[in-house]
Amino acid sequence: FYDDRNTSSDSAGVYLARSIDGGDSWTEIAVSDHHFKPQPIGGLGQGYQGDNIGLTSTNNTLWPVWMDNSSGIYQIWTAPVEIPPVGIAGDHPVLPEGPALLANYPNPFNPGTEFGIRIAEFGMVNMEVYDMAGRKVATLLNRNLAPGEYQVRWDGVDAHGQPAASGVYIYRLRQGNTALTRKMVLMR
Repeated sequence: FYDDRNTSSDSAGVYLARSIDGGDSWTEIAVSDHHFKPQPIGGLGQGYQGDNIGLTSTNNTLWPVWMDNSSGIYQIWTAPVEIPPVGIAGDHPVLPEGPALLANYPNPFNPGTEFGIRIAEFGMVNMEVYDMAGRKVATLLNRNLAPGEYQVRWDGVDAHGQPAASGVYIYRLRQGNTALTRKMVLMR
């Protein structure tokens, strides 16, 4: 978010707010190392210098991305923010009550991507990929798994070993009566 509390009234800095207690308290982290005045970008129809472009995270690092033209040159900025993991002391990992399906990475991808899954109890686990017409493209997993965290990889090929076409795909994790789905994009 933009914040002008610690700057002159015509400029702002970029900050990240983080809560680890469900929003009861917040920590603010300065993301930008300079202040600027958001201004309309001519010819683009929308958007402002300093506008947020995106936010992604990987390996306990948050990557906010924004643009800035305060120097007269359009620039894309990022400022990685290390986020220490939050956990409970002890030797036993806390597992969800049911299965959990995490976002694949990378997404979009070419040629392969990985999915994180968490299994809470021993049992048959099935993971499949479907195209947007609902046709099954590939079965990635179909076996009993013990409780824990797993990484599953899809190399972008169908059940016959042929490369899947570019497009949006659905991946589904099933265990017992629970089915979880997410979307991913294959770009050839």
